[in-house]
Amino acid sequence: RVFASGYHGNDDPDGGFYYSYDRGATWNGPYQLGDLNDRGPLEGMMLSPRTDYIVRGQGECLLFLSAKASEEGNERIGMIKTEDGGLSFQFVAWVTPEPKEARAIMSQTIPLASGQILSTYRKIYRDDRKATIEAFVSDDRGLTWRHLSTIKTMQRSSNPPATVQLEDGRVVCVYGDRQVKEIRGRYSTDDGRTWGEEFVVRDDFAALDDDPDLGYTRLVQRDDGRLVAMYYWATAEHPQQHIAASIWMP
Repeated sequence: RVFASGYHGNDDPDGGFYYSYDRGATWNGPYQLGDLNDRGPLEGMMLSPRTDYIVRGQGECLLFLSAKASEEGNERIGMIKTEDGGLSFQFVAWVTPEPKEARAIMSQTIPLASGQILSTYRKIYRDDRKATIEAFVSDDRGLTWRHLSTIKTMQRSSNPPATVQLEDGRVVCVYGDRQVKEIRGRYSTDDGRTWGEEFVVRDDFAALDDDPDLGYTRLVQRDDGRLVAMYYWATAEHPQQHIAASIWMP
């Protein structure tokens, strides 16, 4: 688990991580992200990562985090990496461009069978005009990035995406849609360049105050091919928000 400062209770501007060898039963840490805040592009910046990483080998791991220059500034997403198993870290590249009108936060990044790296993230415009889920791609192991597609456009508070490449090669992205109070998703057959029609994962939301506080999905594909989406939710039977899951065959 990667952490730093953010509105979910953490307050550690230098950032760090914990790790577990037993699927979360016990944890080791916290460990620092080195001196990334003291040098290079991240010098003096506030880090606010969502846990988002790709293990590339015995000692190599790519980590993706959002950072901003000031409390009032907009975040952008960057990639750092370790090549010695977490003993040291270095900045590699910015994933998203200079943030002028919107925040780029809460990424979900996956390696594709093609060798590319696909990063999907939550984009929130400062003037509240809209919010989107965007896809960026790298063709050179994360050294450079380019915009690939817009997966979802929303008129009110957005949700972070959960993205997986399926065994059959398709890419699926699942997210909470607070406008309609549903968990929804889309499939792509061309590595995220275009996306099919939306499908509904769940639609029985009912909270105590009717506030559409839901989503923040995570997604995995099981060995039997079924997808498991995890998110927080509320229903008429259980009107207080809680962690729930949906399972289906794609």
